[in-house]
Amino acid sequence: MTLFKEVGNLLADPARQTVNPGAGKHEYTGALKCDVCSGPIKVSTKTTVPKYTCRDQGCVVINKEGVDRVVQGVVLGYLVREDVYAMVAPADGGAELEAVRSPLAAKRAELAELETAPRPQGARAKVAMLDMIDELEGEITELEERETRLTPGPSPLAELFDHGPDIEPRWKATPVEVKRQIAALLLSTDGPLGQVRVMRVADSESDAVTDRLRWVTTD
Repeated sequence: MTLFKEVGNLLADPARQTVNPGAGKHEYTGALKCDVCSGPIKVSTKTTVPKYTCRDQGCVVINKEGVDRVVQGVVLGYLVREDVYAMVAPADGGAELEAVRSPLAAKRAELAELETAPRPQGARAKVAMLDMIDELEGEITELEERETRLTPGPSPLAELFDHGPDIEPRWKATPVEVKRQIAALLLSTDGPLGQVRVMRVADSESDAVTDRLRWVTTD
């Protein structure tokens, strides 16, 4: 049986469970980029401690918890500011918005199929499925960023997260899908915080997480 057929049979299995359809499991996958090849970053759980790694070429590997702590601190430091909720979105996303939403819905449905399928026994099929999930999460994040920026409204950020006290517990209680949309809105080259790129240790001042993250903007 071919690898493609193995994965196809898994998706057709009626015994699979429906859990968290079409949503990525991590706040920042897709929003983070490899500084070497500009490819997306995925989460690797092959080691005891979860790591972020370059999805396409394995250029970089870095501690996930440390990166999440740094990025979350910057994101929450931005969200606590009252003035940023006055940002405005286009009055009408029009045809461009519809052109984003259609493939976004299709990719979310495809991701849901993969995520709810039982994991295969064969090592090759398992690796292929995980790679497909990683790739879809990256594509979904990019489309979510475009959708957020094109969606009509006075403040796309305010639609996702209210300004107010107790920001840390409210952020913790926020669904991962919403956190991913906020990350897509804020963490891009033309966003207010810039795109977060993971550097190699050899290209950094030290192996500390803060030294290995580069925040890139179009300015």
